[in-house]
Parts: sequence; structure tokens; C-alpha cells
Amino acid sequence: MEVIDYFTFEPDTGELEAYQLEESGRYQLRTPDANNRNWTAQMHLYFEAKVRLLPFFTT
Repeated sequence: MEVIDYFTFEPDTGELEAYQLEESGRYQLRTPDANNRNWTAQMHLYFEAKVRLLPFFTT
């Protein structure tokens, strides 16, 4: 099974990476657009990572 687009997300850092399958059969890391979004034509969606921090305080 060939996955044309795949994404990895690191929740601790908020880093999102997008890869696309090339004709050579290898995956190429894609650069996000000017809005830091990654387009997937297969799903007709943009993916964008957003990090939200919720401080935790102890007494």
C-alpha cells in the first residue's frame, strides 16, 4: 500500500512535518506554505500545528 501524503506530529514541541511520495518511490519532506500550513491534495485539506500551553501550578 502506498501512502501518498503522510504527516508526523510531535505534541511536546508542536512540530508538524509533511512528506509526499515522489515518482522515485521515496518520500520527500515538504515545506509549509507562507501561513505555516501543509496541503494534502488527497484529502483536500490543510494541516497546521498549533501549540497550546496550559500551565500547571503546585502549592
